[in-house]
Amino acid sequence: MDWPLPDRHVTALAGVELVRHAAPLPFETANRAAIDAEWATALAQNPRLFNGPMFLISRIELDGATVRGAMHETDFATFLHWRRNRPVDGLWYCAATAIPVLCDGKLLAIRMASHTVNAGLVYFPAGSFDPDDFIDGRLEPSRCMAREFVEETGIALDESAADPCHVGVMIDTFLILARRYQLPFDGKEAKARILAHQSASGDDEIDDVLILDPADDQRATLSSYMPPLMRWHAQTPMSGDA
Repeated sequence: MDWPLPDRHVTALAGVELVRHAAPLPFETANRAAIDAEWATALAQNPRLFNGPMFLISRIELDGATVRGAMHETDFATFLHWRRNRPVDGLWYCAATAIPVLCDGKLLAIRMASHTVNAGLVYFPAGSFDPDDFIDGRLEPSRCMAREFVEETGIALDESAADPCHVGVMIDTFLILARRYQLPFDGKEAKARILAHQSASGDDEIDDVLILDPADDQRATLSSYMPPLMRWHAQTPMSGDA
């Protein structure tokens, strides 16, 4: 079933019930030779690429305000092949992102370094799901948000300072699950913390730290899911706000 909402429409979700499907992904099995050939080329161009676990969705629907679907584990090489050839009938990708809200209402974002797959793109610190993000076979998107955010920034997200529910936005064949988190400091302190984390960890995937006004949603380098989430944030008070 296609996502039954307009493209780039942010939807408040009452629940997320995406379950891990044990069966191999037919797309991967059918295209393994092409996937391996493309991966060899990509790796030759960028030896720092890592063929880690990824998940693609074979079924998705919105039941009331709950998103339901089936997710299959695959690898990064298969994801890249799917991304180059999409749309592929019956296959979608899902990712999760925290929306980090600073104490002055501005948003914390990062720009990816030139050696990464998403070089130059600006988005909220985030990453892909891994097997540990599933509890009893069901996806827990906030686990991914918290892990990826602290890995990239050194800042731990506080569950007590989060919106109670997730939102979802569909960008073509990408489903983005998002949740706002209030951070207890301003952009200057956030940037200093992230730069200190990069220095201590040796992480060089982030090229720059950006502080965005929610109305500044027309930057050419924004990832495609950022403008609708920024506009939704500007129009929607956080839980507990007046």
